Amino acid sequence: MKEEIKGVLFDKDGTLLDADSLWVPVGEDVADAVVQRGGMGSEGRAVVLERIGVSGGRIIPNSPLASGTTRDVAQAACMVLRERRIPCAVDALSRELHAVIVESVPRHAQHIRPLGDLQRLFLFLKRRGIKIGLATSDLYETAVICLTKLHVLEFFDFVGADTGSERPKPAPDLLNRFCSTCGLRAEEVAMVGDSRVDMQMAKDGGAGLAVVIGERDMENADYRITTLDDLVVENERLLWA
Repeated sequence: MKEEIKGVLFDKDGTLLDADSLWVPVGEDVADAVVQRGGMGSEGRAVVLERIGVSGGRIIPNSPLASGTTRDVAQAACMVLRERRIPCAVDALSRELHAVIVESVPRHAQHIRPLGDLQRLFLFLKRRGIKIGLATSDLYETAVICLTKLHVLEFFDFVGADTGSERPKPAPDLLNRFCSTCGLRAEEVAMVGDSRVDMQMAKDGGAGLAVVIGERDMENADYRITTLDDLVVENERLLWA
């Protein structure tokens, strides 16, 4: 018999908000910074964009921008520079891109588009005593900006993000910290996300349920939904209740 779900841990980009609406313009700012650093032209910019995860005005699924950390983005950009025999240290570029992203996200935050009626969902969960957490590979500063822009920050009992002190997803560190912060066991947590790393974290961390959002079925997912609104089903019940 499955444990009662007492906490829900959400991914952010592609789950709570439309990733393209924010990360395409931020990715363009990142590419501009890398191009300027390396003295490259438009061809180099196009390559940087694709390597970090932007193509055709969309975020590429499972790319560094989609599900990686700032260091992952820096590693991808460094590869482009090194291929052109331009020296690049990942740690140094990661620090530079951290500053670029922290400056860029607030400028583009007005474009953020929520994926569903977030306030209704979170009120529904809170009224049932369910803890709400975030597990993102994004920087903590920008994660808070996004939740604030979505008008849902106050609902979160835990905001887990890239602080450099824990392993990123799919390692279960953020799941474990959500549990310790909120007094939960992993089997009492449902993970809701849109990527393979979310589902893998749920499996490796022993989460009670894994819910994937989007068009694709995914290994390790117990349920697949189209939008977050599908978490609440007929008769005002949660999907797994």
